[in-house]
Amino acid sequence: MARRERREKAESQRKSSTADKKTENSNNKKDTTQIKKNYMSPIVMDGVPKDHQGLTSVLREIIEGNFNLKYTNNSTIVFTEEKKDYDNVIKNIKNEEMSFHTYTSKTNKSHAFVLRGFGDGKKIDDLEEDLMHNYEIKTRAIYRMTTRNRPLFLVITDPSIKLKYLNRNVRVVLYTRITWELRRSTKQIIQYHNCQAWGHATSNCGKQPNCLKCALGHHTRTCVKSRDTPATCIICRGDHPANFTKYDPDSKYCFKGS
Repeated sequence: MARRERREKAESQRKSSTADKKTENSNNKKDTTQIKKNYMSPIVMDGVPKDHQGLTSVLREIIEGNFNLKYTNNSTIVFTEEKKDYDNVIKNIKNEEMSFHTYTSKTNKSHAFVLRGFGDGKKIDDLEEDLMHNYEIKTRAIYRMTTRNRPLFLVITDPSIKLKYLNRNVRVVLYTRITWELRRSTKQIIQYHNCQAWGHATSNCGKQPNCLKCALGHHTRTCVKSRDTPATCIICRGDHPANFTKYDPDSKYCFKGS
């Protein structure tokens, strides 16, 4: 009888010890979660300053909250915690005409849909007004897509708008029966056709323009290069445009030098 009681007591102590360890581990996880900081999207400035103290002094005048820096071989990355500080840094960088890029934060992400079914003559302003007035859908932007057949429109909305909702509830726009599709890109990584670099979008780029065709410092639309002259890639200096997607058989993108 005494042996049985000792065995039950030992088993009870073992279970109690295991429960205490689980509670301790759970508390440690909570503490780690509380310590973790939620930073805004990084701001990547071209170049590395020679005067670190000078840079941090300037940033302290702009940023009210906490921030930190990270240096790479060719760039300086600024991390901020508050949106107002992030916006202030972007504003000052633009005013100083510095070269930089950043990334879209989760709160600013959008959805892109292709609107099909219209004939010629539809105006973007009319589309925006109809979607807002009849369906209370506020669009961030609408672009007319270049196609050989009937016109298509790219509609940018908040991430709260879903394809299923559009197909069920928004079937007629400007007295026309239309269809919606998700905008799908065949490229796994985005390329901004101002600086021709990979990895960031149009709205997040503050770099100087580089021509897609000749690699000189001007916008592609103003290029006067003859069709008979071979293209030059700004990334690798090869004889192809900078959006060439078969340069590297492994990555399928021309990343060399970027």
